[in-house]
Formats: sequence, C-alpha cells, structure tokens
Amino acid sequence: MSAHQARSLSVSEAIDSFTLYLRAKNRADKTVVSYRESVRSLADWMQSNDVPDDVAAVTRTHVRSFLLSLRDRGLKASTERVRYASLRQFFKFLMAEGEIDTDPMEGVQPPSVPKTPVEILTDDELTRLIATAEGQATLIDRRDAAIIRTFISTGARAAEVANLRLEDVDLLRGRVWFHKTKGDKPREVGLGSKSARAIDRYMRERRHHPEADAEWFWLGRRGRFTTVGIAQMLEARGKLAGIDKHVHPHMLRHSYAHRHLAAGGEEGDLMRLLGWSDRTMLDRYAASTAQERALDAQKRLRLDDKL
Repeated sequence: MSAHQARSLSVSEAIDSFTLYLRAKNRADKTVVSYRESVRSLADWMQSNDVPDDVAAVTRTHVRSFLLSLRDRGLKASTERVRYASLRQFFKFLMAEGEIDTDPMEGVQPPSVPKTPVEILTDDELTRLIATAEGQATLIDRRDAAIIRTFISTGARAAEVANLRLEDVDLLRGRVWFHKTKGDKPREVGLGSKSARAIDRYMRERRHHPEADAEWFWLGRRGRFTTVGIAQMLEARGKLAGIDKHVHPHMLRHSYAHRHLAAGGEEGDLMRLLGWSDRTMLDRYAASTAQERALDAQKRLRLDDKL
C-alpha cells in the first residue's frame, strides 16, 4: 500500500456507520440489533475463513458461502432469511455511500423458507384466555381483558398496543389509531363492540390510578405497562387458561389473520388492517387456512347431495 493510498473500510468497521444509517431511517431497535448481528456474523465468518475483510473485496461467492455455512450450522431457514435481508440492506448502504462499486448480493437468491403453518389459538382457546380476566372488578383484570380483546379485535403488534395513548382510542366510533408502527405507517383500525366495552370498563377503573393523568393508555401497578409486561401477562394468562401453548402477542396476531381469512375476509383488507406492504406474510397465513376453507366450501356446496 502506498503512503498516499487510504486503507479500505473493513466489514467490522462499517457496522457502526450502518447502525447510524438505520437509526436515521427510524428503524425499530429490534431491527437495528438484528441487522448488526447479521453483519457481525459475516465479519466473524470472514475472519475464521481467512477472507480479506475489506468491504470492496467481498464477492458473490463469499456471500453464498457464508449463507451456506449458516445451514451447515443447523440454523433455521428463517434465520438464514433474516441474515440475507440484513446483508442486502448493508451492501445497499455501502453502495449508496460510495464505499463499494458493485453489490455482491446481486444475483444471490434468498434462502427458501418452508411454508409451515403459523401457530394460532383456536376460538375455544381465545374464549378461555379472555375468561381468565373478563368479568373481574380489579384494574389489573380489566386492563388485561381489554388488552386481550384489543389484540383479538385489531391483530396489532405488541409494540403498537403498548404504545397507545389516551388520544388514540375513540370508543364511540369504535376506532383505534396505531401511530408507532413497523415502517412508520400509522393506521386506523376498528374495534368490535365487546372490545370497546372491555376497554371502557378498564378506562373507568383507570381513573382511580395514581398516574391517571399519564398519556400512556395502559397502566400497571408501577406506572406504564410496557411490551415486556404485556408479553408476561399473556404467557401467565395462557397458563391460567390451561392452554398447552406458549401464548405470546404475535400468536394473537397470527390468530387474527387466520380467523379473518377463514371467515372469507378479503386478502387486500387484511393487508391494510395489519399494515403489510407486500404479500410475504399474507401467503403464509393463506396457506394455513387453505385446508379449512376448502373443507368449509365442500360442506357448503354439498355436491354429492345434488345427484
């Protein structure tokens, strides 16, 4: 290297700059962490395989070899897909910043992810989950019943429910606004009458909370009720309901999508209600309900009875 030639940026050195870029794009904290882990994983692989860590030296072959190494390590196909998507964004960032002239991800196909049915709660399990909290008079029970009903009624993500403010809920119109959403795409979603009633019961009890003037909608014994608290609550309620599954917020989102499609709801409406910009997730849910819908159609048509 000549005295006047600048040293090239390494993959490891680029991680922090990539992080600042993601934060400037208002990417969720979990997304930033996931992307960082993916790039760090690539850097570690390059080091262990004596591959030059200069970002400009990374080739399509290197990327493919790295992705294959993930499979050899027994990682899930979904993890491979996350690593692939993260690296695509990483090298696009480097291209935009002028750190590399060619994108090594060009021509690299994404790992295939088996379309396994998503895990959901049945209507009976959802009813039992609600019953663990509904009808009780305490703030905690009313809050939990309202949160469960909100998930079932809207199919929202955990962070979207946790970040609700008082001004975001209009019970008389049966509407709720989710402002802090994935991809920063606020959306309005309807509430069912039972959900509105459960929320109203919680709000009346909420007036007696020491922090009743707080902007955050959901309150616990020590103040704001966060995503962690919601996840812990659902897991505990699931066990109380005797549900032999790990009940978590995203399972309720899965259940909402499944029930919408199984009931004959429009796919386009579901994408809008859940805030999806492409069909990737929709296709997974559609596959999980296909057999159920086919059997319902067979029962409805009764073709054998027409002969």
